[in-house]
Amino acid sequence: MIIEVTQQDIDDGEPCEPSFCFLALAIKRITGKKRVFVDYTKIMIDNVAYYGTIELEQDMVMYDTCGVVTPKTYELKGAAYEQLLKLSA
Repeated sequence: MIIEVTQQDIDDGEPCEPSFCFLALAIKRITGKKRVFVDYTKIMIDNVAYYGTIELEQDMVMYDTCGVVTPKTYELKGAAYEQLLKLSA
């Protein structure tokens, strides 16, 4: 899943609020889903787990600590994808 974060998502987001941070707002805007919960290592959308990149994790930490992040596009991988990677290792 590709998520494009806009400056509006960043401006309207609330640091340290898992359902209202910049990424949660972008996901809600793009998908229309209401139940979104974001933490550093996992993103839940309607009880389905997704995972981001290290870059996304670092950007989320910067946002929560300093309120600083720039608009960009992130790729989220689903839980099934992560399980396949573990099985093939």
